[in-house]
Amino acid sequence: MKYLWFLLIVVGVVACGGSVISTPASDVVLSPTATPVVPPTTVEQTQRATEQPQLPAERTKPITPSPVPRASTVRPNSPTTATQAATPIPEARGFVVSISGVDILVELALTPEQQIQGLSGRPILPADTGMLFVYLAPSKYSFWMPDMHFPLDIVWIGADCSVADVTLNALPPEPGQENKDLPLYKPNSPAQYVLEINAGEAEAKGIRQGVAVEFVAELAGKYDC
Repeated sequence: MKYLWFLLIVVGVVACGGSVISTPASDVVLSPTATPVVPPTTVEQTQRATEQPQLPAERTKPITPSPVPRASTVRPNSPTTATQAATPIPEARGFVVSISGVDILVELALTPEQQIQGLSGRPILPADTGMLFVYLAPSKYSFWMPDMHFPLDIVWIGADCSVADVTLNALPPEPGQENKDLPLYKPNSPAQYVLEINAGEAEAKGIRQGVAVEFVAELAGKYDC
C-alpha cells in the first residue's frame, strides 16, 4: 500500500508540475473568416447601374436666312421664293453705255447686294435704259430670273470691251413656277460686264457679238471701257 501510494504521489507530481506543451501552429485549427453576405442585386438595380446618363441636348443656334435673290443675276447656292416690294425705277445719273452708236442710260450694280437684287420686283424697265453689272474679273457668270415681271435681253461684255455674247428674250417666271425650276443663262465666252435691257432692244439696236462697247458720260474712264 505504501508503494502504491508512493506511485500515486509520483504520478501526481509529474502531471501537475511538468512544463506546458504548446500545440504546433500547424495543428491549430482557425475558424474561417466570415465573408460579408451581399444581398442579391435586383434586376432594377442592375439596369440603373448600367444605364448611361443622358447628356443635355446642345443648344441649337438660330438659323440666319441667306440673302434672297431678287433679279436676273448670279444665282446663289440656295434660292428662296420670298419676295420684296417692287423697287422703284431710279432716277438717271448720267451713266451711259454706248453700243453700235446707241447710248443706253444704265443703273450700276457693283456690290454683291446690288447684283443679287438686280431688276427683280420692278414692274417695268423704261425704254433705252438698263442695268450694268460690273465684276472684278471675267467669267461665265450664271444669271436667272426670279421675281421678274418682264423679259430681258442680256448683253455679255468681255474684258476687251466688246460684246462676247447676247441672250435674247430671257423670260420671267410663269405663275406658280418655283425658283428651282428656273433656267440659267450663261455666255458662251467669259464676260466681265453684263448689261440687262428690255427684250427686243438688242436686235433693234444692232447689238451683236463682236461689237465694240464704250462707257461714256459719267462712266467715261471708269471700269476700263
